Amino acid sequence: MAQADSSGHSPRWRTIIFALFGTGLLLAALTLYTQTQHAFKHVIVPLVERFIPGQLEIQNGSLTFPTGVELMALSYHAPETGFSVQIDRLLLRVSAMALLRHRELLVEDLTLERGTVRITRESRPTSGTDRKTEAPGNQSVLLLPGTVHRLHVNDLSISIQTDSHTFTASNVDLTMGEIGPGRTGTYDLHGDVSYDDFANQVRWKGEVLVNGTI
Repeated sequence: MAQADSSGHSPRWRTIIFALFGTGLLLAALTLYTQTQHAFKHVIVPLVERFIPGQLEIQNGSLTFPTGVELMALSYHAPETGFSVQIDRLLLRVSAMALLRHRELLVEDLTLERGTVRITRESRPTSGTDRKTEAPGNQSVLLLPGTVHRLHVNDLSISIQTDSHTFTASNVDLTMGEIGPGRTGTYDLHGDVSYDDFANQVRWKGEVLVNGTI
């Protein structure tokens, strides 16, 4: 009787083991596939496009399991907000253990190389009937505590333009390290800035050099 019970349960256990083994192989295959350039271009990028407004284009990129991403030739344009950005290379690495264990966003490395940010605004006169105000109690913001081990921005240009003035920051280089709650971080920023006031025909140019600790 014992042998019959054992032989009767054996096929069931083999089926469970094979099912678990097959599931593990499938998950491993999916994990490897998501790290390929084909998956990044044909699966991940279209999925992101469905959840953000505007036009997003990425020439190339890769996802490193579980929390690393590298983007090449990124372009994003949102005509309704007048915001556009172009980046030659963007590298982001986040610590998965800090996110899972401590619910802390720990950025191990954030690198941006050769980027351009443009913001265009139309100056419109506002009246009392056009203003819309909301009570502070109706707004809520979810903040995730975060720390940045290393941030480096190389050759970034920022342009903010309206019909009356333009502010431009070019050749911006920024290096930051150990920025976060309870840490003493460092920063080093330098770049060229210019401002044009078309209405008053005012123009000034200068250079910004800032460094210190936070």
